[in-house]
Amino acid sequence: MPFRRLPFQPQTRGLAIPMRFYGQFSPPVDQFIFERYFRERGRPGTYIECGAFDGITESSCFVLAESLGWKAINIEASPMVFKKLTVNRPNATNLHLALSDRNGHVSFLHVHHPTHGVNFGNGSVQHQPEHRASLDAEGCSYSTHQVRAITYRDLVQNIGLSEIELMVLDIEGHEMAALNGMEGSSVLPEVFCIEFGHIGLERLNSRMRSLGYEFDTISHANAFYFRNDVAPTYKAPINDRN
Repeated sequence: MPFRRLPFQPQTRGLAIPMRFYGQFSPPVDQFIFERYFRERGRPGTYIECGAFDGITESSCFVLAESLGWKAINIEASPMVFKKLTVNRPNATNLHLALSDRNGHVSFLHVHHPTHGVNFGNGSVQHQPEHRASLDAEGCSYSTHQVRAITYRDLVQNIGLSEIELMVLDIEGHEMAALNGMEGSSVLPEVFCIEFGHIGLERLNSRMRSLGYEFDTISHANAFYFRNDVAPTYKAPINDRN
């Protein structure tokens, strides 16, 4: 199925609340998410950002907590980066975990870049071959860490979440395993933003359809979906949304 790449039209002018966006790309991911899905939302929601890094740098969701009072759940598997996350985001729920398709422990490969050092990001439980080759070509080195793994299904149940408006998934090639761990969950995000570059858009679309999601559009490296039962709300003209 061909994707729909829709034009981005900034609409923050005239907002009563000043907002600073932190996301990657232009337009920033967080601005795209806010403008397209939540600008007219009248109350705070809950988001999960998996692959949250330090909670601020290129964050796709921080603006929602900072400016709109959303409940923030940040998940980061890297031990070194997680320490910074807890310092930067003391008011959020910060979890040192790897989302996966099973519970237990997994080996997380942290990437050390020759220029950027340990703060490079790009660590993963499961680098795809092309990604690993690219990192090797840049002269990266690696350290392996045992990290607790949990399925999304059990995570949501353990935290006691009954509603999630947004989830952002950016875990450098381990996205499919994390999505497999959503099977059987009674609480799924309304809107989903997933980095697809390491796993492929067609493969991702197929998996998301099986989970009950409708593809919306892409922006840069991210694909966007909304849950089938709320699709009419997010398809409506922005001024008609509640």
